[in-house]
Amino acid sequence: MLHRFRGLGWLSLVSALLLLVPVARAAVDAPATGTVKTYELVGVGHLRLELPEGWHDKLTRSVLLGVPTDDFLLTPADTNAYAVTVSILQLTEEQVKKVDCRQELTRGSKIELAGAEEKTLPLMDIEGTTFAGAYFTLTDKSVTPGTAKPGEYRWLTQGFAKSGSLVMTFRLTSNVGGEAERNQLLNLVKTARIEPKQ
Repeated sequence: MLHRFRGLGWLSLVSALLLLVPVARAAVDAPATGTVKTYELVGVGHLRLELPEGWHDKLTRSVLLGVPTDDFLLTPADTNAYAVTVSILQLTEEQVKKVDCRQELTRGSKIELAGAEEKTLPLMDIEGTTFAGAYFTLTDKSVTPGTAKPGEYRWLTQGFAKSGSLVMTFRLTSNVGGEAERNQLLNLVKTARIEPKQ
């Protein structure tokens, strides 16, 4: 069932990777402008994301065992058919060097793959201006478009990318299955930039 795709199985992947537990949270809402948006990453500098026209963003900041984490919920203006979550975890460069994005995705995707039409994990590499990593897209075999219950999604795209002392996780859950939405997410990852603290 796609409840695996709607659930937070990817968070268990992040938790397993980083062994983190939420300690403190604060939320910030800001309307997306359809242009480049800049967000402060405390202690690091600024993150620049190119949001598609009309997307809305909600930023939640967490401190996980002393590790600052910025979670972005991104949604299109005109539909609830899909949603994007991007998280930036601030670690040390030494910790990030040990992260193998492909290996972590493979290890953490077993539940999603078991309920997917795909028989093997279709891992793809992604390399952008600042971040590089990997991602996959799966199709839930138990959900058909038009019959999904609230919170259930047929398609899942999920990935990890890293740069310096930062790990980015990204996830798209969708019932429209369009290449356009996936390409918008991948473009957001590829064009993400860090402006170091002065």
